[in-house]
Amino acid sequence: MYSLSAKASTPASATSPRRSASTRSWAMRRLSASTRSKTGQGPPKGSSAGARSASGAGSAPFGAGPAPAAAPPPGIPSLPLPPDGGAAAPADAAAPSFPHLDGAVSCRAAVRPAWERMKTILFRPFDAGKWLALGFSAWLATLGENSSSGYRRRSFEREGEGGFGPGEFDISALRDSVQEFMDAYGNIAIAVAVGGFLVFLVLSLLFMWLRARGKFMLLDNVVHNRADIHGPWREFMQHGNSLFRWYIVLGLIGLVVMLAVGAAAVFAALIPCLRAGGWVPSVLPSLIAIGTVWLAIAILLGYVTRFTEDFVVPLMYRFDLTVSEAWGRFGQLYRGRAGAFIVYGLFYLLLGLLAFVCMMLFTVLTCCVGGCLLALPYIGAVVLLPVTVFFRAYSVEYLAQLGPAYRLFPDEAG
Repeated sequence: MYSLSAKASTPASATSPRRSASTRSWAMRRLSASTRSKTGQGPPKGSSAGARSASGAGSAPFGAGPAPAAAPPPGIPSLPLPPDGGAAAPADAAAPSFPHLDGAVSCRAAVRPAWERMKTILFRPFDAGKWLALGFSAWLATLGENSSSGYRRRSFEREGEGGFGPGEFDISALRDSVQEFMDAYGNIAIAVAVGGFLVFLVLSLLFMWLRARGKFMLLDNVVHNRADIHGPWREFMQHGNSLFRWYIVLGLIGLVVMLAVGAAAVFAALIPCLRAGGWVPSVLPSLIAIGTVWLAIAILLGYVTRFTEDFVVPLMYRFDLTVSEAWGRFGQLYRGRAGAFIVYGLFYLLLGLLAFVCMMLFTVLTCCVGGCLLALPYIGAVVLLPVTVFFRAYSVEYLAQLGPAYRLFPDEAG
């Protein structure tokens, strides 16, 4: 039986105990770590703060690194170890400021272990209660990201001989119609627009906060193969709040940039067309340039979002970092393998397209019943658990190729 306070679905000997540092203030741990770094002191002996033990049992000093790797769970292939054999660092060694990057990193190499891990978590054995509980954390982790519009067929075809070309559209008539509407219903329209914007803002912030907390819940459950809701929600509260603040900053930056691009389009194309009372061909080069800039910004923001979820969140989880500290560590990783991470984003996009094709086939083969289930809140997250768990495990398996210090999955318990 699983509930919101369900415990680990794996045997007690295979699960990692809660960090003793979770009972203390996260801010105090950050202040204590900062003081030790300024005074040149290492972490106190026996402290559980810092990097998580990759073996999943016991606590280790910060930077101690994982224990020697044991055999992986049955059916899950292990990634090749670096030339040093993955030996643990001395107990008093600090976490490496720059990662060990001698091993090869491959997008394809992470696919099979992620696939096997997804099957182990969800189908070995199949447990409906586990699916429902794990689906809840997956639903929170993707809240506000998915939309049924992806399954909605849109047609841009015009029937009959009606329609208009660029030179046939009378912009002055549209301007007059808007002016008449504002004269008649201007105050009501403004009130409705402001009210709707406030409701949208509040709901967006709420979903963003829940999603930030859900990212760590889903990651913890996938890493430890369990369906616990209450524990990760409480343990990773500060991590989720840090990610939530990052989402706000990133959203504001994206909004300001997109508004600037939109304003440039208005002044470069819309206003000249309004003044001329029709389409002005000379604005086409400006529109192409603005569209190119918009596309470049969208790609950049897409990569930032992808790297945040796939690498920054696992680094926060692994090393007990704030989002800014995790981005600093990821920056070191990126500088060492910029091309590999860019290829990762393209390969991830390819995997996403394949997953989308599979969802379309599922919708067609079920006579659209599957599509209706996917569009339902929470139910859709449960149905999509194989996809969600695979992609969550995929980025963690990719990160593990960078060295033993970046492995999150616990080894098989003896």
